[in-house]
Amino acid sequence: MPDNQSQSALIQLAGLGRAFDTDAGRVHALKDVSLSISAGEFVCITGASGSGKSTLLNIIGCLDRSTEGSYRFAGRDVEGLGDSGLARLRRLAFGFVFQDYGLLDAMTAVRNVELPAEYAGVSAENRNRQAKELLRSFGLEDRQLHLPAELSGGEQQRVSIARALMNGRRIILADEPTGALDSDQSAQILSLFKDLASQGNTVVMVSHDATVAATADRQIQLLDGAIAHESGANLRSPETVRSSPVMPKTKRTAWAAIVQAMRAGLESLRAARLRTALLIGGPVLGVASVVALLGMANGTYHASLKVVGSMGADKVSIGQLPQPGISSVDIDDARSIASIENVREVVLSQYDQKLVRYGDKVVRDVEVSGTQELPSFMKTLWPLAAGRYVTRQDGENMSQVVVIDDKLRDRIFAVGEEPLGEWIDVEGVAFEIIGVLAPHPIMQGEPYTSRPPFPPMVWVPFATGREMLFGDDVSMGVGAYVQDIARVEETASDIRDLLIRHLGHENFNITTDRQIFGAYRDSIRTRINLLVGIAVPALLLGAAVTMTLMLGAVRQRAREIAIRIAVGARRDDILRQFVFETAAITLAGVVFGLPLGWVAGHAVNLVLEAPSAYEPWFVWTAAGSALAAGLLSGILPARRAASLDPVAALATE
Repeated sequence: MPDNQSQSALIQLAGLGRAFDTDAGRVHALKDVSLSISAGEFVCITGASGSGKSTLLNIIGCLDRSTEGSYRFAGRDVEGLGDSGLARLRRLAFGFVFQDYGLLDAMTAVRNVELPAEYAGVSAENRNRQAKELLRSFGLEDRQLHLPAELSGGEQQRVSIARALMNGRRIILADEPTGALDSDQSAQILSLFKDLASQGNTVVMVSHDATVAATADRQIQLLDGAIAHESGANLRSPETVRSSPVMPKTKRTAWAAIVQAMRAGLESLRAARLRTALLIGGPVLGVASVVALLGMANGTYHASLKVVGSMGADKVSIGQLPQPGISSVDIDDARSIASIENVREVVLSQYDQKLVRYGDKVVRDVEVSGTQELPSFMKTLWPLAAGRYVTRQDGENMSQVVVIDDKLRDRIFAVGEEPLGEWIDVEGVAFEIIGVLAPHPIMQGEPYTSRPPFPPMVWVPFATGREMLFGDDVSMGVGAYVQDIARVEETASDIRDLLIRHLGHENFNITTDRQIFGAYRDSIRTRINLLVGIAVPALLLGAAVTMTLMLGAVRQRAREIAIRIAVGARRDDILRQFVFETAAITLAGVVFGLPLGWVAGHAVNLVLEAPSAYEPWFVWTAAGSALAAGLLSGILPARRAASLDPVAALATE
């Protein structure tokens, strides 16, 4: 070829070679290829199958790299470009047309044509206008919103050619563009290529069909990876030939890149609804399991604390040893104790042995307790046979009411006689019976029945008893009930410090039931650890399912990824798209998994009577953990998708 043409060549290859390492050794697909193609030429590369035609076209179009020799495009060295530089050439200079059309099935015709401009950062309005103009120029104005499956083969190939010209690209690289078309459609496409070349576009076509090759102005025949013969010449007039392509300067913002990845990801997820549903199943399983199991763990915790509290382990008892001249705990101290953090309520009490009369029945040494309210653990362990318990309101009203136990009832009333509403005399003060306690369930068996019997017991409102029965001569007991039983010892220490400051001495006793709490605390921890131990693997299993299916999706979507790379997507674009898809899948799993976990937890509660309790932080814990696990599980598939070899992917389709 003349030197002046070589110097002005748009595409210039010198000593180009491409070798592949295989199990059988090193195979040379191209050997010492030297070739120049000027702007505006219509060139066809011919040769038998396996002669290296597609390999040469892929190197020219920057989908592949040579292993030796040099490649200069518009006077610039291509071999030294990185992945981003090669992607830029594919976006702005080269447009591929494939035998199978290379359209993305989930996108309409106009969206397929827009794709290169989307990766170039062209605004949505401008790229849509340009895509519609190109489709209109190829007679496809009525097919813009049709999916590829709704178009004929010839129409699909024209859409592919329109996409190849997007972004002002003027170099079309067509690999067997008529291989899937009938003779009439083939003739239309070849005529279209000739028209494009006559307008100054460069067309480099690959075909093994001699009839197709003859339509090109110049034929380059390959044999065993080397140029065997050249024929024809560049017949373009100087007016229609451009010495170098127009490479618009485009700059895409980071936000535009993110939006593009989101749009591409959503389109891909919509295109394969069954696969997407299966992918969402993994995080749904993980999130639902975490929510359900956390609810069960929390329910077990609160139920266990309720049991512990019902046994009195939530109580800090403050007793005192009255001594002359030393101040005692009084009601003001009790009010101060009530203000301590973690103290739920403070119950005051006094008790002494009194004489009780009912008619001619007299019972001595009855244990009379004045209480603001019967402690919850006593209500649990000592239920009512009839009536009601003493309340704080009774004390505020100075009501003369009393609750008696079964022993006193049996001592002063006949069998079948109704005690409620009757009045008894306690040390000369009349009290109306408002409640009768059932026999204490614990005290009915050994070892209690073998011990001396407990005295009869009655309860009166604290204020009434203090005013009418006890006065200041009977020491006052204080019971502080905590909110968080796990902090009962800490709260007891805070109460001790407060009383020392108030009284100036430590002539009081503060006790808690450590043994009860310790035993149940260990039980609670064991149960919670077991449930959480199941929840974590469930979450990891969901992430593993997502990763496995995403890895499988990469293999299934190799063609889609390769096409995106061919039209100008950067490796980072593919990475972002797959990361977003994983995030969207995981987010959908969170949305569906949260209510499913709640329903599952309540279903288990109904069937197995396992307690469940849900709190707002479960949502953030489950959602945050699932998103973190999902994104981590999506890194490997995303990296694999981004590193996909587009040439190999297109070759296997």
